[in-house]
Amino acid sequence: MQTFHCDTCHQPVYLRNNWCTHCAAPMGFAPDQWAFVNLAATTAPESSPHRLCANSAQGLCNWLLPEGDTHDRCPCCLLTEIWPVLDGPQSSAHLFGVELAKRRLIMSLKELGLPVFPQETRVPLRFAILADLPGQASVKTGHAQGLITLNMKEADPTRRMAEQQRFAEPQRTVLGHLRHESGHFYWDEWVATDPSTQENFRALFGDERADYAQALQSHHASPQRWDPLQPNGFISSYAQSHPWEDWAETWAHFLLMADALSEVSPDRLSGELVRASPIDALLDTWVDLSVQSNAINRSIGLPDAYPFVLDDLIRAKLDFVRSIVLPQAWAR
Repeated sequence: MQTFHCDTCHQPVYLRNNWCTHCAAPMGFAPDQWAFVNLAATTAPESSPHRLCANSAQGLCNWLLPEGDTHDRCPCCLLTEIWPVLDGPQSSAHLFGVELAKRRLIMSLKELGLPVFPQETRVPLRFAILADLPGQASVKTGHAQGLITLNMKEADPTRRMAEQQRFAEPQRTVLGHLRHESGHFYWDEWVATDPSTQENFRALFGDERADYAQALQSHHASPQRWDPLQPNGFISSYAQSHPWEDWAETWAHFLLMADALSEVSPDRLSGELVRASPIDALLDTWVDLSVQSNAINRSIGLPDAYPFVLDDLIRAKLDFVRSIVLPQAWAR
């Protein structure tokens, strides 16, 4: 993701900021300008006045609405169709973590030039953020007909760590979940509606018409052995469970790479990088970056940040994702 700056002192501003940490100017993200703006300025060049999203009152959002917008919430918050019942400061903090991850996902998709907001997609993209309730079945994170559901426990570090150990997913994060589920959404949008694309998909990922419920049940009952250093064509253990999950895991990995490569490439959006570089160049740059990241972690005494090997089949699958992204993308 691109680096944002304070329009007053030019210091970097990050997605969670609602003020500049250098000059203390109150800040908000204006999606119509794709920039953070100083809310204290009475006038700003080439801009119109903005107002805060209604969710800023609960500390959940720092996006802005332009003057004349009749909504009370920003475009990103409007995508959340169902909100959880908050029962204290801790759950508010967890919801903030979910919404922060969701904003990063949305911004990453838009920087790739992908359709996200209403009227841009065939089926509207929406989110449901739910918490487990006593006496009721646990909320299942997933996607169905454009609605991405996320269990808010994923934003609780203690509970997420337990899930990481249970499913052997050390890279499990809220953002990773959202990237994965967005992959299911875009598969329905583009792959499921094009027979020729489906044929190419099946040649790489397998036949998605295999019984999905049975495949997941078998995976969870007795997961296949998977080694990130000898991945045998799968980017994760879960990718082995079914072609749909293989696609979603590969899609999430592609978003991760595009996001991170843009983050370390000043003034270049991820869409520009993807459109300008063939897959081999992208992956070579990515591997170089991951080697550096791993070196930093090792020097601290932490596990590798990126303990993966990208074999030829994984590279081909990532190239397929890129081939799907390119025709759909337009300039943000």
